[in-house]
Amino acid sequence: LDLGLPDLDGSEIARRAKQHGDVPIIVLTATDAVERKVQLLLGGADDYLTKPFHPAELLARIQVQLRRSEGGEVRRVGELEIEVETRRVRAGGREVALSPKEFALLELLSSRPGRVFSRDEIVRHVWGRPLDSDSNVVDVHVANLRAKLREAGAYGYLRTVRGVGYALRKPAS
Repeated sequence: LDLGLPDLDGSEIARRAKQHGDVPIIVLTATDAVERKVQLLLGGADDYLTKPFHPAELLARIQVQLRRSEGGEVRRVGELEIEVETRRVRAGGREVALSPKEFALLELLSSRPGRVFSRDEIVRHVWGRPLDSDSNVVDVHVANLRAKLREAGAYGYLRTVRGVGYALRKPAS
């Protein structure tokens, strides 16, 4: 969005564009005033570029905004790709179909690869409430998730720490 357009208020255009969806907006302007930059960014602009600029920089900023708007956060652990927003999982490029609970489990474990999550932490995150202490529901879901990852060719990602919990990690080569 070029703020140097005659007879148009760029701030108003940005505000209206944001009302109609999550449209990435890069503001182009000749002013370098920090107050104006802050005003535009708080008003809905996603990025800011001061004139004159190199076309390659504008292109790079456009590509960054498009990446952000397309898929959201993608977590990578070895050959695993977890798209948090779209709830898609790929192992070595192959799609892995997971149940909602299996995805919630993988999403939690992938939030901190290598960290061991206790069964209680997993239960709170995946089920949102405490389960019976003698329930094996976590173990069953971990086993199902492990089997689906193996079926897709992803071996050794889920680590069991006996008496403690589970972790997601990149397998040793």
